[in-house]
Amino acid sequence: MTSQGISANVGRMALSARTDIVRRLRAIRLEMGYPKAPEFAALLGVGRTRYLNWENEGPSGNYPAEEAMAYLCDLLPGLTMDYIYRGVLDAVPTRLGIRLTAREQGLDPDAARASGAVAAAR
Repeated sequence: MTSQGISANVGRMALSARTDIVRRLRAIRLEMGYPKAPEFAALLGVGRTRYLNWENEGPSGNYPAEEAMAYLCDLLPGLTMDYIYRGVLDAVPTRLGIRLTAREQGLDPDAARASGAVAAAR
C-alpha cells in the first residue's frame, strides 16, 4: 500500500471516530434535556459556534475540548471520558448506558415507557 493509501485510510478512520463522538455527544445532550445545541454550549461554558463545530460530522468539525468534556462528566453522574471518546460503557451505570445507547440510535428511551403507560390505562 502506498503512503497515499495509508493516509486516506487513516483519514477515514479519524472521520469515523469523530462521527462516533458526535453521535455520543448528541445523545448526552438529549439525555440531559437540551434539545438545542446553543443552550448546551452555554451550560458547558463554550461559545455556540465552537460547540456546533464539535457536533459537525463533516471534515471541518473539531474534537470536543477535554476540559469541557471533563466538566460534562461532573454534570452527569456516571458519565465517563471513555464513553465520550471511545464509546466504552464499562464504568457507566447500566440504566444510563441503556438510555444513552437508545439515544445514539435515534430512539427516545422514554417513548416506550409512555406508550406502555397508555396501553396499560386502556
